[in-house]
Amino acid sequence: MISLLEADGDLGCHLDVEDAAEATRRSVVHTIRVARGRWTPAQHAPVDRGLIGLFVLDGLLVRCVTLADHRSADLVMSGDVIRPFEDTFDGAAMVPSEVEWRVLEPVTLALLDSRLVQEMCAYPQVIAALAGRAAERTAVLAQRLAITHQPRVSARLWLLLWQLAERSGVVTGEGVLLKLRLTQALLAELVIASRPRVSDAIQELKRERLAWQTQERHWWLSGVPPEGPPRSADVKRSLSV
Repeated sequence: MISLLEADGDLGCHLDVEDAAEATRRSVVHTIRVARGRWTPAQHAPVDRGLIGLFVLDGLLVRCVTLADHRSADLVMSGDVIRPFEDTFDGAAMVPSEVEWRVLEPVTLALLDSRLVQEMCAYPQVIAALAGRAAERTAVLAQRLAITHQPRVSARLWLLLWQLAERSGVVTGEGVLLKLRLTQALLAELVIASRPRVSDAIQELKRERLAWQTQERHWWLSGVPPEGPPRSADVKRSLSV
């Protein structure tokens, strides 16, 4: 068990000093640790526990959805609020799909149960912050959908890397270092493209010195991130097309 606000202080950033100390003391949650590999959320988050959701404290997951022989993926990162037990619709979905969760880096999940909500009712700023994390994930998914509509795979990959760097990138004097080990197969699922086309896109970004992988399979991003909603013409100029 840990203090949620101690693990992620941003959740209580709008509290005054005295309230923040008390809320931190009262925000105790159970945690679970999940190893690499395929993950079945129901094993750790049964609905009858009254869970509001799961808060990702660290690690990296991928949620894959297969629909009519087509597959897409989404990354779940530290700070996200998820409800993976909602993936089971008991056959009631009008458009059925299959959902698979994989743990890429061992994750620690905090259980946001009803007891926590009761304790935090005295601190609505914390409840609002948790709701905001869920809303942020929806916004990221909507932006990811727009990224996949870019006609060039290299543009999709470039924009995806900057989107990930906004949350996980480390700014250095040489550029932005993104410490995520993303295989070509996973990148293909993320940008909705074949592996050969992703491989070509990686080489194109490397030639243009826009993005490349290190020996540790991390990513370096050079230059500046896209300013505002990028238009196709802007992306093409950035990629020297």
